[in-house]
Amino acid sequence: MVPSTTTGQLARSDRNTSDGRPLMIQVMRWYMEQFAYLLRKLKEIPEGDGTVLDHSLVLCTSDMGYGDGHPMDHLPVILAGRGGGVVNPGRHIEVAEQPIANLYVTMLDAAGVPTESFGNSTGALSLT
Repeated sequence: MVPSTTTGQLARSDRNTSDGRPLMIQVMRWYMEQFAYLLRKLKEIPEGDGTVLDHSLVLCTSDMGYGDGHPMDHLPVILAGRGGGVVNPGRHIEVAEQPIANLYVTMLDAAGVPTESFGNSTGALSLT
């Protein structure tokens, strides 16, 4: 379960204060552990010439770049899996500033749903 919190505790946890950070770190660690668990399970399931993870794209992100001020740019993104060969995993990619919706367009295309735009996208994001 998510570490026990109250609304007030979590509201303070995104501030640049020493009292809020430990709780936020604990909550984020829990979410990352759950994400890692999901990826391990997907990797254990054989599918065709690989695993379910090989044929999937699993996204983990946040709706803000950092907690103090809640900006919606420079978002942290983890994209796991190979998407059936669309993604070459195991890399850190820095991209020019652009809407995260560009990633969603790319993911939809990889899933066999050709999409020219999604939300505020400006085009597909290259993951190769």
